[in-house]
Amino acid sequence: MIQSKKFKSKKYAVVGLGRSGLTTLKCLEKSGAKTYAWDDSGDGSTHPLTSMNDIPWSQLEALILSPGIPLSHPKPHPTVLKAKEHNVPIFGDIDLLMQAQPKATYIGITGTNGKSTASSLIHHILRHAGFKTEIGGNIGIPCLALNSLEKEGIYILELSSYQLDLLHEKCLDFSILLNITPDHIDRHGSLENYCLSKKRIFDQQREGGTKIITGSDKYSQEIAKSSPGAINTPHHKKLSVRNGKIFASDKEICNFSRNFSLQGEHNEQNVMAAVCIAAHFQIDNCTLEEALLSFSSLPHRQEKVGEYKHIDFVNDSKATNADATAGALNRFKNIFWIVGGRAKDGGIHALATYFKNINHAFLIGESTPQFKDDLQGKIPFTESFDLENAVSQAFKNALTSKEPVTILLSPSCSSFDQFKNFEVRGEAFRKTVLTIIKRQEEIV
Repeated sequence: MIQSKKFKSKKYAVVGLGRSGLTTLKCLEKSGAKTYAWDDSGDGSTHPLTSMNDIPWSQLEALILSPGIPLSHPKPHPTVLKAKEHNVPIFGDIDLLMQAQPKATYIGITGTNGKSTASSLIHHILRHAGFKTEIGGNIGIPCLALNSLEKEGIYILELSSYQLDLLHEKCLDFSILLNITPDHIDRHGSLENYCLSKKRIFDQQREGGTKIITGSDKYSQEIAKSSPGAINTPHHKKLSVRNGKIFASDKEICNFSRNFSLQGEHNEQNVMAAVCIAAHFQIDNCTLEEALLSFSSLPHRQEKVGEYKHIDFVNDSKATNADATAGALNRFKNIFWIVGGRAKDGGIHALATYFKNINHAFLIGESTPQFKDDLQGKIPFTESFDLENAVSQAFKNALTSKEPVTILLSPSCSSFDQFKNFEVRGEAFRKTVLTIIKRQEEIV
């Protein structure tokens, strides 16, 4: 855990007592700071709470917001208004890490889709090459829970738009923007605001920092136009990634096509970002290829969780919007697609071009009426209502197919209608799949 003498005897208010908020409190208190905590749940069982009227606002060093607490949209949290009233700085735990470890190297990664895979891949490659690294942030590991690395270390931080809104320290040495598609509009108020939040990853760089843009989408390319000096990989004249291979000036330098975890066009952005970082740290091609071949996919991201005869079961629960699902639908053939949940803006209209790869769709969650209309007359579908029914129905149908089948959970929706989060949804899929396979093997 991060600790620093810089926080000693200073006073901080921490709002939002989820995983990152509780870790922040622990870090500050172990560092000798005085803390005041608040959570809208009113639950003080994990840490004593202080009502906002009892917080000594004029004495605070800063208000530390957890990423889930609204800074501005849909409206500022009451503590935000209090802090502004008293001219108290407002930032997140990432800033505290950078204040505590100012001499370390920082790599920040953001994007609508793929940022966890890209962050993990960069971490894996650097570790494989012998560098001292830690990974945290939006990937699920609070940054203040990481180990102290000091000058010789590299922190790899997955940064959400929420975290970028709170970031004020100019400490990033490498800033990577993977892509942008419309998402989290309810939180940011507009697509324009969402794009501005993503662009902040370049605003918080140290002087001389490296900017990398891998997305060919119009929003990323607009940011590229206003980011002089950025490495814009869709237009890179020397480096490229195609069909599981890396090319330098059209000469193949690495072949990672045997790695199932990195197959698919959507992974080309992730690999390209990693290649740019590897090039900066002068990692040789042999070491890079070894690292790419040994990388394992993250849970819930096109993760193969089982197989039975000619049927593969793939968990892509992290695909919470249509753009994320597009990668899976483009990658696999003869798909029995489990889709649905709480629909995002735009639904699944953008996926029509991939319908040719879908054999049958199984609809779950509150988006069912909407998706029925979208799919009517285009591909066969079944109203399954819940995930367990969908897996069972898909399996029974797949058994009759004479061709290889992929039963794919790639919901294109958030999970909040039926599950706490996408991880719980993905684990439910895994458990159901393993139960069905075991039952089938017992019958045979």
